[in-house]
Amino acid sequence: MAGDLSLLVGVVILTGVSGFLATACRTGTLPRNGVVGVRTKATMSSDEAWDAGHRAAAPALRRTAWFGLVLIAITVIVLVIVEPGEDPGWEFLFPVVGFVGVTVGICLAGVVANRVAKEILAQE
Repeated sequence: MAGDLSLLVGVVILTGVSGFLATACRTGTLPRNGVVGVRTKATMSSDEAWDAGHRAAAPALRRTAWFGLVLIAITVIVLVIVEPGEDPGWEFLFPVVGFVGVTVGICLAGVVANRVAKEILAQE
């Protein structure tokens, strides 16, 4: 059960980050900085590349956050239903899928942001 909860905490944190970034990217309230956001050479090169890249990444981040929320709900339901020691192992499936899925979603959003930022730089 402790392993399930540890994975669940990771999924909750990554889902929260995805949701925050999706909102900030969509509304344009995430200024270029060295701490939060998709920080690649291309996105950091100009404010225009930063904004365009993050706007392009917003839909992927939003889908990632929703995916994470669904897997969090499923994991909590499974943890309530499954009694410790009953078919050990399969209950790890949902938090693992959630953690991997949210991580992949964040990475894909970064790839999208970087690609769009490079396109903006090529136009300049």
